[in-house]
Amino acid sequence: MCLSAAAPWQTFLVSLLAPYMFLRFITRYHLRETSMRFLFMLANAGLLGSSLANAATFANYLPARHDRFSSGVITNPTFLMDHSLISGVDAVGQRAALISPQHYLTAAHISAFNPTFLGSDGALHNFARDLTPGSRTVLGTTLTADFTKSNGTVLLAGTTHASDIAIVRLAAPIPTADGIDTLPIYTGTLSSMVGEELFVFDKNVRAGKDTIDIAEIVELNTGAITASVIYGFDEEGTILPSDELRLVGGDSGGSSLIDFGGRYEVVGANMGVGTDTDTGKVYSFNTFAGAYMSEIESIMNADGYVLGAEGIFVTAVPEPATFFCLAMGMVVIATNRRRINRQPLSDLP
Repeated sequence: MCLSAAAPWQTFLVSLLAPYMFLRFITRYHLRETSMRFLFMLANAGLLGSSLANAATFANYLPARHDRFSSGVITNPTFLMDHSLISGVDAVGQRAALISPQHYLTAAHISAFNPTFLGSDGALHNFARDLTPGSRTVLGTTLTADFTKSNGTVLLAGTTHASDIAIVRLAAPIPTADGIDTLPIYTGTLSSMVGEELFVFDKNVRAGKDTIDIAEIVELNTGAITASVIYGFDEEGTILPSDELRLVGGDSGGSSLIDFGGRYEVVGANMGVGTDTDTGKVYSFNTFAGAYMSEIESIMNADGYVLGAEGIFVTAVPEPATFFCLAMGMVVIATNRRRINRQPLSDLP
């Protein structure tokens, strides 16, 4: 095959990215059972610590549709999402998804922070995180099959490794009177995510969406092994109209949601970006929290919260009979919703 010389912008891009550490991996399964090779720019080489002025790149950015706020904290009436259903998404950097009155989910490769949410009174409410040891937990990925790292090391099935998902506890529960609603976690399987539409929030308080192309375990350059949903980006201006976007520097930790039955549920957080070295297509990577539900439930239970039938963590107030069952070791786990696997949506052109 005869390769043409790189265009000037390509040469500039390569020189700009050369100092960073890149990792390569071959995806093991794809919607069309093809093998794709990626050049990773993840975590601190991709979304963290970038000096880029702008956040996510949109295929066709429309302020009237993609900006969450019109001015200050005045919500945008033509925003592509229902404001009444996303009060649990941080309203400043959008890096926190409130999953209980006292816990938020974000990316593990960014530091814990004090989140700010928009209350029902139309004002911003800032909440202090808990500073005691153990208030921030990085979830672990337990492999169900052997996983080969970029350096050739094989991680054996059954072993557990740090992921890029963190749960942070607040110093105190958010008062109900503040009107800030928690978000349920989507508990479908990782493989069922292919073809689903994902809503993604960036650091500039905007949101877009894209269709998930790949769902699998990936390796970050931080060493984290994480369940991830992955979506490709088409060139700017090629699709009209479009809500498609790709992540860039500073977007790490931004929330990602799915519309399930008319409400938004947490899929995970922005994690990184990578390039298919065969096609040059850019892909964005988000964590998939649903793969970690048993550990999430364990953390929540220890802090006095249980997972209800609707997937929302609520304060546990056991009845005497329930307490008796617990004392006897007859633990009854709240019923998880079973997702009906829907037919995958069409890939974006």
